[in-house]
Amino acid sequence: MSMRRAARLLTIGVALTAAVAMMGTLSADPAQAVTSSRVSGGDRYGTSAAISRAAFPDPTSVSRVFLVAGASFADGLAAGPAAAATGGAVLMTHRAALTPTAATEIRRIAPKEIVIVGGVGVVSSEVERQARALAPTVTRVSGDDRYETSRRIVERFFPGAEPTVYLATGRDFPDALSGGALAARTGAPVLLVDGVKQSVDNSTRQALERLSADKVVAFGGTGVVSSKLLASASAATSASAARLGGSNRYETSTRIEAAVAGNGEVLMVTGLDFPDALSAIQLAAVRNAPIVLTVPYCIGGSTIPAVSSATRLTLIGGPGAVRGLVGSRPTCLPTRTATSPWVMVNKKTALRPPSYVPADLRTVGGTSERMRAEAATALERMIAAAKNEGAGRIKPGSGYRSYTTQTYLYNNAVASKGKTRAELGTARPGHSEHQTGWTMDVVACTSSYCSGIDDFGGSPQGRWTVKNAHRFGFIVRYEPGYTSITGYASEPWHLRYVGVPLATDYKKGGFHTLEEYLVYPAAPAY
Repeated sequence: MSMRRAARLLTIGVALTAAVAMMGTLSADPAQAVTSSRVSGGDRYGTSAAISRAAFPDPTSVSRVFLVAGASFADGLAAGPAAAATGGAVLMTHRAALTPTAATEIRRIAPKEIVIVGGVGVVSSEVERQARALAPTVTRVSGDDRYETSRRIVERFFPGAEPTVYLATGRDFPDALSGGALAARTGAPVLLVDGVKQSVDNSTRQALERLSADKVVAFGGTGVVSSKLLASASAATSASAARLGGSNRYETSTRIEAAVAGNGEVLMVTGLDFPDALSAIQLAAVRNAPIVLTVPYCIGGSTIPAVSSATRLTLIGGPGAVRGLVGSRPTCLPTRTATSPWVMVNKKTALRPPSYVPADLRTVGGTSERMRAEAATALERMIAAAKNEGAGRIKPGSGYRSYTTQTYLYNNAVASKGKTRAELGTARPGHSEHQTGWTMDVVACTSSYCSGIDDFGGSPQGRWTVKNAHRFGFIVRYEPGYTSITGYASEPWHLRYVGVPLATDYKKGGFHTLEEYLVYPAAPAY
């Protein structure tokens, strides 16, 4: 993992911890059934093409295609509303060459015009050359920066007076993406502004005067688009001023969603990365469905009102962007609270407090080993199923360990193996999943004896566990090949309880570490 990616994941982990900490319990009406589906491709470019196909199953309804950069997509923020207003589709491409998925979708649509959004430093001349072989007209709309590009898009595709003009900051993108969906649904333009400025510049003022809107609406809180800038924008066209914003991107997304009535469908997009949301703006317009930003694996807090009454959730992007679990509107459980089955404990994240002792420990399966009651019951059911299904007998080997016990084990391991080798298999006190009460090391047994933990992975019981542990709420926490993320060597015997919904989605989504699933940075060392 690169240092840049590690730093980015650390930032995301901190943001997610704060976001989930604010989230409450999902209070959806249990009688209100919800169905879910997914629109995705192999990457952001494939997802962009898949969204276009979903939005326009009849390609003859599309007159033009907007090509935007998939790696630097600020220039494309105004393109979604423009596409919606003019019967266009938005496709992402590499900067240097037209992506095969975009080219295939353009051929399917056979547009009269391709509009390239941004300068040659964003979408190259080579892309333009390739595009000319796919449409009779290819034009480029660009400016010296994202703000000028935004103004030129609005100038070309919104030539008349507009009742409402939306303002979004060009410094950060989540509010602009949620807002872009609203603008697209209502046929209004989005102008990018430098949100921290105290007034609009002359070029933006002229654009606002030309549009002569009755209302200017800013997306995001005052820290995103300043009050003085909003007042300056409304004064430029003698319009009323309004704001759709909250304390964070999720709350802003929900308030934007509530601004226009939909039809029961909500497009769920990750609040941590933004290219999928940019492409989804066109789908939001066609289906009259809002874009709601979500934590990748659960629903909670400010997102609850947007989905509690939804009848259809459409997940945008693959499981790496939005977990399948989101489709069932799961309650967010905390990942930094020791009592939670979703608690993250690794070499970078210690238990709080380090001396934590679970309140409801009990023995498991007639042994002296203990777990939290919920996990103990689940493990007993798993053990019974393994025997009934012909895998053989599984026995609890090592469950809850206190801080004191873990201190003893860690010190002994360091003394016998040295610190580096010891820490591949033994956690420091306060950093062990065993202390949570949600974990059990298991062994395989025959009718006459039980083997050691090292033999579990190659046993019939071990192979059965890999295939079936999720049915009972467990994951194999330390799989082979992921030491660079988890910090531990392979331990096929180390079972971590996270609950059936998460464990099932974890397996179905092809995840291999809890760090990846819960969007925590890699923790190879303390």
